[in-house]
Parts: sequence; C-alpha cells; structure tokens
Amino acid sequence: MVKNLQAAFFDYGGAAIMNVIKPYGEPVFQSMKGYEIVAEAGEKDLGPTQMRMMVMKRNELQKAYVDRWNASAANGKAPIDGTIQAVAPWSAPRLGGTQPNPYVACIRPTFPSCTFPVTKADKTLDTPRDMKTFKQLSERDGAIQADYDAAFYDGAPVALQCIGRRLEEEKVLEMTEMISEALRQGKTSGLV
Repeated sequence: MVKNLQAAFFDYGGAAIMNVIKPYGEPVFQSMKGYEIVAEAGEKDLGPTQMRMMVMKRNELQKAYVDRWNASAANGKAPIDGTIQAVAPWSAPRLGGTQPNPYVACIRPTFPSCTFPVTKADKTLDTPRDMKTFKQLSERDGAIQADYDAAFYDGAPVALQCIGRRLEEEKVLEMTEMISEALRQGKTSGLV
C-alpha cells in the first residue's frame, strides 16, 4: 500500500506540484524531492489506461483492508467501528523537513479520519530512546528515533487520529467526540 501511495503522490502528481512551486522560487525540501525527480524526468499527463490501472490497484488494496476490518467480528459481535492510531510515526518535522522521505503508512486514503489533541510533549517524560540499547524495526525506524529531540519538542501538541469506514464521516466525528470526552474525564479525575 505504501508503494502505491507514494506513486500516487509522486509519479502522478510531481509535475503539477513543481509547476506551482518553481515559478515562485519556493524551496524544494528533502521530503519533496520525489516530486522534483519525476518532474525533471519529463512526466506526462496520466493517460486513461494508467489511471484505470491505478484505480484498480487502489480498489484491490481497499477491499483487502475492508476484509481485514470485517474479520474483526468474533463471537457474534460486530466488527470494530474504528481505529485509533498515530497520525505519523515521528514528531512534527522541523522547518526544512527532517525526514528525507515521507512515510505514508499511517494514511488510510478514502477512509474518513479525524485528528484530535491528546496532550503536550514533556521533555522529562518523553525522553529520547537510548539508541545503544534500542532495537529498531528498520533503518527508517532508527532514523526517526534518532531524530527526536526532547528539548526541542517540549510543550508541542501530541495528537492521534480516529479512522472509520468509508462514507461514515459522521460516525468518525461521534467517535472522536467520545474519545475527547473520555480524555477530558480522565484528566479531571487524574487518570490521564
């Protein structure tokens, strides 16, 4: 899925984005290099066959995601209504884009989502990992962990996102409201 999202972002939109950025002398941050590369390669307009193939692959991935979602039903209970997850695996990028390549695995295209505040970073609680003992899941995971600066992010907002099923935007907003209320009650009772 990540590969297809990156193709949608870069391969099918690079020239259009660069055509807007270049005339104004806007900087091309490291995380935007993919747009520049495809634009310089002479990207053409997306033809109907390419568009159809892209849509077919997207639909296939969406169906697999929905099938997995539906498989959460068990013991006569309905499948889950939504998920709560991180918006991104890293802290907000500093100006200039600290992440050389965008990571889009937290994005669920065409699934409604709502981001909500949870707390604020605290340098005394949210200390960096000890990179000597930390077992990274991948090179990218190690780079994301090494990039974290507790003093820089002290006081920065921390948010999560609630994701629901297609065409259930109102339900996502209701779930987010319930989550926010639970967080509020937890804070007033000292649980959060």
